Amino acid sequence: MSESKDDDAQILQNLNANMKCGVFTNADGTVVFVHDQQLPGEVGWVEFDPQQDDFMFIHENGKSQQSGVKLSKQTKKNLLEASEINVVLIQNKKLISQKTVSFIIHEK
Repeated sequence: MSESKDDDAQILQNLNANMKCGVFTNADGTVVFVHDQQLPGEVGWVEFDPQQDDFMFIHENGKSQQSGVKLSKQTKKNLLEASEINVVLIQNKKLISQKTVSFIIHEK
């Protein structure tokens, strides 16, 4: 059985292309990313680049994946206060899994 191109790619398609997802923040730097499908790998950490207005999930298998979620000005401001992110899987209105990982902010 041959592997697909996505299996070989180090940068995967945006998460919002494959699932419903969203980000919730507050001014204290609390960040929750909610998604409704399994991620393609265990998340090691998440990086935020204010220049790109998106954040990148770095999976433990070395692959990376942008969220593709549109961020409001207030959300971007709140993200600059964060040091960790809660990644939450919800399916059929039930909490399936939750993981807190480091949140790294790139310099402007």
